[in-house]
Amino acid sequence: MLQRRTETGVNEMSELPRRRPRKRLTREESRALTRARLLESAHALFAAKGFEGTSVDDIARDAGYTRGAVYSNFANKEAIMAALIRTGFEGDLAGIREMASASTLPDSAGIYRLLAERFYGNAESTLWMLEFQLAAVRHPELRDGYREQFARLRSSVAKLIAAQYEREGLPEPEQAERFAEVFIAVLSGVSLIKILDPEQVDAPLFEETFVALANGIRGVVWGGDAK
Repeated sequence: MLQRRTETGVNEMSELPRRRPRKRLTREESRALTRARLLESAHALFAAKGFEGTSVDDIARDAGYTRGAVYSNFANKEAIMAALIRTGFEGDLAGIREMASASTLPDSAGIYRLLAERFYGNAESTLWMLEFQLAAVRHPELRDGYREQFARLRSSVAKLIAAQYEREGLPEPEQAERFAEVFIAVLSGVSLIKILDPEQVDAPLFEETFVALANGIRGVVWGGDAK
């Protein structure tokens, strides 16, 4: 309790605000927090130094833990990368779901532009995308996991294409998943140019490329432009 003097000169008692006791983490919550911090550090280090150039000790040090903390959560560095690959693809899948919610192709393309502005405005995100692709190529133990996640992304893009044609009253393309691979490959190529020559690539180019690809697919299958 503290005394404070009022304008009348009378001392009154006032209370300090009471601090709420800090909640003590359960064992599971503490483990989850440690795991999340290790993944966050690994994400940043893999982007900055590369997967090959980052050690388990680097990750532990950056996250503020011991080497033992890393191995109590992950079998090895490859297991950390595998977890990050899954997380990275979840972000891509969320973006595709958002695009699929649009009612027209231009609306989907506009959403893609916004997603591209957020993603490619962050150099670490772009470097990270390339790094986990390289890791999957160089390390067979990561390749199957990468393929599995890529298959999910390809399927989601194919569904996005099919949904647009359904809205237009057109039959679903027989090879929608092959078309999806072209979408992903071309847009990934544009992102690589963005890293090498940022002045040549801006967010509208992603939107324009997306629409051009969709129109090209429609022209090959039915003729005419996508709506």
